[in-house]
Parts: sequence; structure tokens; C-alpha cells
Amino acid sequence: MALAEYLLINLGDMATHLGWNAGTPEMAQTVEDTLAALELATEAESTDEVALKAVGRYILWVNVANSLAIQIDFKADRGEFKRSQMFKNVQELIQVHKKAAFPYLSPAVMGEITHSEDPYKETDLTEFG
Repeated sequence: MALAEYLLINLGDMATHLGWNAGTPEMAQTVEDTLAALELATEAESTDEVALKAVGRYILWVNVANSLAIQIDFKADRGEFKRSQMFKNVQELIQVHKKAAFPYLSPAVMGEITHSEDPYKETDLTEFG
């Protein structure tokens, strides 16, 4: 199954709301962003399907949030439509999928930096005497 088709399944009813399908530019961009994040040129190059899908789901929901961010709440004919609620729910989904994708994204390196003139370094008070 192609990545775009897999991601559409994950979108569920949201795909209909957004008007996205396997051929829309938004889905193409999501696939391209996923491949770029994993430093792949094509889906065929992927040797880790779990990583491809995890990162794809994360990027998918980020792109959905970007699309929903411009939609506004409105009232009409005694009806109230809170599209901001969809945005809020998608933000929560992003956090869930980010945790799943994190191990496959470019690793961050943490370390200690020392400075020779560190103002917070403990010193002997006789140095100033």
C-alpha cells in the first residue's frame, strides 16, 4: 500500500472534511515531507515501514492542523459551528503521533558545554582579594 493511501485511512472522516484524497497537493506534500524527514528520495528506498508510517502520521496531522488553523468558528440560523474544536483535537493527535515518530526523526545530540570564563563557576574568594 502506498504511503498516501495509508495516510488517508488514518485521516478517516477528516479527509472528507478537508477534501483531501491520494491525488491532492496536500497529500503529495505530506508524502514529500515524510520522505525528506527520513532522508529518502522515494518510498521504495525505505527499509523501515514502521518508521515511514510513524513519521508519516505525525507529518500528516501537522499538515491537517495547518489547514484547520485558518478555519473560523461561526454562528448562523441558530446553529453554532466551532471549527476551533477540530483544531484543538488535532493538536492533541499531533502530540500522540510525535511521540511515536520521535525515535525515527533526526537525532539530537545533547552534551555539556564549558566556558573558560563561566560566571557561574565556583571560585576561590581569594582571587578577588
